[in-house]
Amino acid sequence: MSNQQENDEQTQTNNTTTETTEITETTETTETTEITETLIENHPEIQFVLPIKPPNRPRISNMVATFDVKTRLNLKEISLRLRNAEYNPKRANPLIMRIREPKATALVHGCGKIVVSGQRDTDRARLASRKFAKILKKLDVKVRFTEFKIVNLFAHCSVHFPINLETLANSHRSFSAYEPDLFAGLIYRLLNPSMVFIIFVTGKLLMSGAKTREEIDKGFQKLYPVLLAFRKI
Repeated sequence: MSNQQENDEQTQTNNTTTETTEITETTETTETTEITETLIENHPEIQFVLPIKPPNRPRISNMVATFDVKTRLNLKEISLRLRNAEYNPKRANPLIMRIREPKATALVHGCGKIVVSGQRDTDRARLASRKFAKILKKLDVKVRFTEFKIVNLFAHCSVHFPINLETLANSHRSFSAYEPDLFAGLIYRLLNPSMVFIIFVTGKLLMSGAKTREEIDKGFQKLYPVLLAFRKI
């Protein structure tokens, strides 16, 4: 193949990639614009508190990861041989293991599934998971480290303005649940990405359900215009 043909093919590939990126960005921009225009139409007061873009980024506070050791585990025997382990089958079926560095907790199931929590970074969550697997190996348990994945991220942030939760709940009945006599926060369920937000009147938010940093940012960016529409002025 000549150099000219290679250059032409590379140019065509770059053009295709650029077009795909532009289409994706245009779709996301259009979706955000439609949400904003609808909110302004229904709530003209938010025109005076724009921009719609969130002022800050949510911070990850915890993540839950899972992996599989591909063998059945005798939890009672393991608990007797480990120092930092708890096992009370009358109260809870999983064995609880803890390590200090990186600081993490594991719920070990007899089927070989292990759930790890306590870290805010994927790499450190993976490191903690490998350490738990290594501890089991030292007990002469034939384990494998497989199917590691992040299954849930917990994050928090503040929008820095108070929110009228009662009005928000009445206007978004399909997505929200608010029982102030039982709990101070409003529970708001976002469908895409699939996330759950706990919204407090002070403007503080707790969020869960996302599996990636990108999903957290996308979910918060979608919810922010809604919160802005129900800002207490």
